[in-house]
Amino acid sequence: MKPRHAGQQARRGCLRLLRGLATRSRRCNHRGDHALRKAGEFRLARSRAGWATHPRHRDSQTLLVRHHLRPLPKEVEVWDISDRSHVLVHTIASLPLADRVPIHGVPVGPRDFSWRATEPATLVWAEALDGGDWNVKVPARDKILLLKAPFNSPAVEIARIEQRYDGFSWSERPTIALLNEFDQNRHWRRSFLIDVDDPQRKPRLLWDLSTDEKYANPGNPVRRQLANGSWVVRQDGDSIYLAGTGSSPEGDRPFLDRLDLKTLKSERLFRSDKTSYEQFLSFTGPDARTFLTWHQSPADPPNAFVRTLGKSVAAPAGEAAFASTSVRSPTFPIRRRRYERSRSA
Repeated sequence: MKPRHAGQQARRGCLRLLRGLATRSRRCNHRGDHALRKAGEFRLARSRAGWATHPRHRDSQTLLVRHHLRPLPKEVEVWDISDRSHVLVHTIASLPLADRVPIHGVPVGPRDFSWRATEPATLVWAEALDGGDWNVKVPARDKILLLKAPFNSPAVEIARIEQRYDGFSWSERPTIALLNEFDQNRHWRRSFLIDVDDPQRKPRLLWDLSTDEKYANPGNPVRRQLANGSWVVRQDGDSIYLAGTGSSPEGDRPFLDRLDLKTLKSERLFRSDKTSYEQFLSFTGPDARTFLTWHQSPADPPNAFVRTLGKSVAAPAGEAAFASTSVRSPTFPIRRRRYERSRSA
């Protein structure tokens, strides 16, 4: 994967090509054929000529480009546009025509490209080890690879998983990430804690359950946005936060948990009561003791609450282990009168 240097003349030719594709796309009447020019960068999607870009990395200087000018195979490239007069193009993969993919299977070769949220210009993708066929019996179906800028070294294999790759959830700490896999036949998913910078360290199983399991669903990691615009799993020390729907025989009772990644034990910070529906929205700032919720009930219209956690209390299993106080939006009385009028009309 050696980069090829495109000089001024090649760069102009490339931009002329992109402008031509954009013009053709604008003239096309087919739904979804469109082109965008943003921040001095052409981003094409579903153009008839076959050009498309994945979201660029947050450093704004690296593009992941996919194109398949018929009848040629699909090319996946990374463009370094930090120097607009000297664009570097790195070929990541040349993919054949995916016309023999088994039912519920995946194409062979690199797929599911994404950027690592906690590192500059670091590309992650998966490759099938079973030919993309679920019927093939193998100890691992996918391998996960990582390639860092300047993209002139071989990709590093960071993990092998028994089922299909289902993406990463990157945490604030580079040494911790959640690796997800999915078994479509069994409707089963597993999540692992993994250090992608240390492939020799064995991933640690975090969750192993059916995707149809609602009562025991642990919820989804709460995220926050970094200064570079990337979203990562919010982490306080060795703990992360999980927000879920909280399905139960009594109906849905949304919750907020804190999970210790060392002990893998969680404690319930908040749970909606049985007479209303109140779900976690987000934390109000760095302090995890104050957060926003959205509350509604048969008697009360939807309204935003600010909740503050208090002292720990003795609580039955599944209930909140902390007392909390709430402050309603100041517009609540007006909204309630409107709500009551609308119900009586």
